[in-house]
Amino acid sequence: MSNFNLLEILRSWWLLPLALSILGFFLSLWIIVPAPTWTLLPFGVVAPEISPWLIVVNAIALALAIPLNKGWWSNIIIVCSLIGLLLSFLPIAQFSGANKSFKGEMERVLGADYLDKIPQAVQEKMRPKPLVIADIFRGIFIPEIRINRGIIFASPDGV
Repeated sequence: MSNFNLLEILRSWWLLPLALSILGFFLSLWIIVPAPTWTLLPFGVVAPEISPWLIVVNAIALALAIPLNKGWWSNIIIVCSLIGLLLSFLPIAQFSGANKSFKGEMERVLGADYLDKIPQAVQEKMRPKPLVIADIFRGIFIPEIRINRGIIFASPDGV
């Protein structure tokens, strides 16, 4: 019987943290780098949206790279993962300020009591908070939508 050593298995799987680190770093970089071409624009748009997922990817790469001690490769993985992790936190760190600005603009345009004008039944269906961390990972519940097609709403000149 051979000894089961988790550290040895991790050392033989150094390509996994390397791949995760490169992927996480590359995508996290698009949070701050403006897209130079239309082809690369989706990266700049999607990266801030998936930043919580990028935090997870970079954290896993970092956790897998720390016990490797494979020399300069593991150091590159650790540095890329740390930079990717920091970049991935930027959109979440900026959310509070953006939310305050949004709320201030809503009050400026609609009045300080704009929420009082919304019926209670509608308010109950509204989100309790603008950002719910669990919704980032599980998605926002969208109720079933009823569609009625073929309803005539106008017939100019009998057409």
